[in-house]
Formats: sequence, structure tokens, C-alpha cells
Amino acid sequence: MAAIDVDHRKHPPRSATADTANRKDRPGQRPSFPRITVNGVVIDRKAIAAEMQNHPGDDAERALREAATALIVREVLLAEARRLGIVAAPETDAEGRRETEEDALIRELMASEAPVPTADEETLRRYYDNNHRRFVTPPLYAASHILFAARRDEGDAFAAARDKAAALREQLVLQPQRFAEFAQSLSDCP
Repeated sequence: MAAIDVDHRKHPPRSATADTANRKDRPGQRPSFPRITVNGVVIDRKAIAAEMQNHPGDDAERALREAATALIVREVLLAEARRLGIVAAPETDAEGRRETEEDALIRELMASEAPVPTADEETLRRYYDNNHRRFVTPPLYAASHILFAARRDEGDAFAAARDKAAALREQLVLQPQRFAEFAQSLSDCP
């Protein structure tokens, strides 16, 4: 169980109505940073401000809440890793970036406490067969033309194709939004 304290005393919260009105009048206004502690550990206001960059948007108050929430969750995970006595060595990725010791602790905690199950080929196939619609998307059509196939040396067929194209052109002038539908149903494209 975690003890979380959010103290607004230094920066009292404004009413929702006043806050909304003030933000509209002053869109660049900075949000007020509360003092947050998790199990006695203070989450530094500078850390919250830095975390806000990972939660972009037009609403600074929302970015502040999301950043604070992320850091609270992080601190709870770190506390649990320490409680369990997890030891983790930071890893370096293929590009040479080394994770922090705290990130290593969280990675090991997640691996030990929330393992990702594995499935054999038969289980995967059964799931796929029973949920086929989840793995299929509607056909994509990016037609930019409609083909009426006819050889010039076949006069009647060529004239019929030209007449069909002219009639379709008249319909498309009136209903251009139906182009994809007509391309799918009428085009002689393979």
C-alpha cells in the first residue's frame, strides 16, 4: 500500500470555472505545481516539469496531472522493487544508450511480477482461427482510374467501352464520392 500526499497549500487550486476562464484568457500560463510525496519520498517539482514534455498538449494543467501521475506510478513501482529486494543491472541497447538504475529496477520488477505469457504454435493458431475477424482489415482501394478494357482493332467492343466510360463520367460528375465504389465494381483492372 502506498501513501500519496498531494499538497496544494503553497499554490491553492482555483475553482474549475475560474481556471477554465483564466486559461482561455492566458493560454501560456504555467500550471501551479503541488508538493507531492509518495511513501515519504518527495517528487521534485523540477522532475514533474521535465516529465511534462512527455505529455504534450494544449492544456498545461492536464499535462501536469499526467506527468505527476506518471511519476507517482514510477515511485510506487520503485518502492515495490526495493521492498522485494530486486537487484538489477542497467542494460545498454544496440545504440549505446544505457538505462538508469531505476529503469533497470522497474524492468526487473515487471519481468518478475507481471511476466508475459508465451504460447505454442497450436495455441496461437487456435486463437487466430477463432478470432479471424480481429486480424483482417477491409480491403484498401487507392484507384486513380477506371479501366474499360477493349482493343482498338475490335471496333464494336472499343465503341462499347468508350460509351460505358462516357456514361460513367456523367455519373461521376454528379456523384464524385462514388469513384472508389465504381472503380471496385466496374473497372477491368486485374
